[in-house]
Amino acid sequence: MKTISQIAKIFSLLLLLLTFLILESCTNDRDTAKKEAVEEPIPSPIIPSPVVVEPSGPDNNGGVPSGPSEGDKIKPNKAERMFIMPSFPFPPPKASASHTFEQNVFSKANNLFEVSELIEGALRKSGYFEKSYYKIPNGFALVTRMEKMKPDGSPAPDAERWNVNHENAGGGFDLLSYFKSLFLAADGHYRIIVFMITSENMRQSEEVMTMEEAKKYLTKGYNRLPNTFKNIPFTDDYSCSALIYEWYKVENEEPQFMEPSKFLGRYHLAKNKFVEYIGEE
Repeated sequence: MKTISQIAKIFSLLLLLLTFLILESCTNDRDTAKKEAVEEPIPSPIIPSPVVVEPSGPDNNGGVPSGPSEGDKIKPNKAERMFIMPSFPFPPPKASASHTFEQNVFSKANNLFEVSELIEGALRKSGYFEKSYYKIPNGFALVTRMEKMKPDGSPAPDAERWNVNHENAGGGFDLLSYFKSLFLAADGHYRIIVFMITSENMRQSEEVMTMEEAKKYLTKGYNRLPNTFKNIPFTDDYSCSALIYEWYKVENEEPQFMEPSKFLGRYHLAKNKFVEYIGEE
């Protein structure tokens, strides 16, 4: 029994010694880690290179610029803002009909921006209130919202004119009309008008614009023409052409692109009264 008791005491001492050694080792590791953390050099902050901004004007010391003023900001210049403007295909896709206006129609315009104002004014009087602007070489394009028209080329009644997705024009909710609005256009003729103002000679490509593509042009462009176009004089080198894109839709069938339309371009523009309001005789 005495021998067993002595062995137990020795075992206990060894266990205590082992525990002490383990704790000592952990303490040393922690101290070493702290020391290394203190001695590790702190990386220098990365300082970006200064951006040089041209000052807005000379200072009062002999006309020598002293640095950028408080109002100087880094932003795209006018040419860059024109460059990022969405583009309309050029040459444009083949149209159903077209019309080029006489130069004197825009005789009151001094620059391209004023040309756009004249076109917008005539469009509003004709009932077009939604449009989209795009960049083309040496000019711009204005795209109208798709509309439904009567077989004779005149606009459909207002309840149907802009209802190109076969929505219920009666005012109440109709489940069948709702599902048709998701996938179908109502029977009839549809068109968009694209005004092209440019000093470039223009031809049409062989590409065919689909009805779905035409709808998207209303939302992909700018809602107004940038002020940059006020700096571009409207000279005799410029022309304004209207391209009419027309489709005929039969329910449950793909829309058929009308090539050509049975009406001339000027006839389309006369039936919606744009020619009258723009002042072309």
